[in-house]
Amino acid sequence: MLVLQSSQVYSYEEYEEDEQKTEKEYKEILEKTSNHSPRHQIKMGVLVHDVKCDDGLELVLRHSNGLPACVKSINVDELINRGWALDTQETTKILEMELNSKEKIIQEREEVLNERQESLLKQENNTNEHQN
Repeated sequence: MLVLQSSQVYSYEEYEEDEQKTEKEYKEILEKTSNHSPRHQIKMGVLVHDVKCDDGLELVLRHSNGLPACVKSINVDELINRGWALDTQETTKILEMELNSKEKIIQEREEVLNERQESLLKQENNTNEHQN
C-alpha cells in the first residue's frame, strides 16, 4: 500500500516507520527537557499537558496568555484569586481541549490514510480488470 503525504508517496511501512520515529523523538524531547522551565519545554515542542514541574511545584496556566508556569503549591490559590493563574477547572478544560485536538488530528489522519488506501485498492482493481 502507498500513502500520499505532503505531495510525496510513501509505502505504508515507511509511513509507520516515520510515525514511530516521531513518537520516539517526542519521548526524547520529554526526557531531555523534563528538568527545564515550562517555557523552555514548550519552545522545544512539549505539549502543555506534558510539561513537568520540579518537586514541590505545581503546573498552572497563566491567565494572561495560557502559558504554563510552575509555582509553589502553597501559592496556587493566591495566584488564582489574584487572577494571575487560571483556576483548576479552567486549566483542566484547556488541557482536555489540547488532548482532544491531538486525538482529533490522529483520527483525521487515520481517515485520510483509510480513504487513500481504499482509493489505491480501487485503482489496483481497475488496473487488474483492464488487464484481464
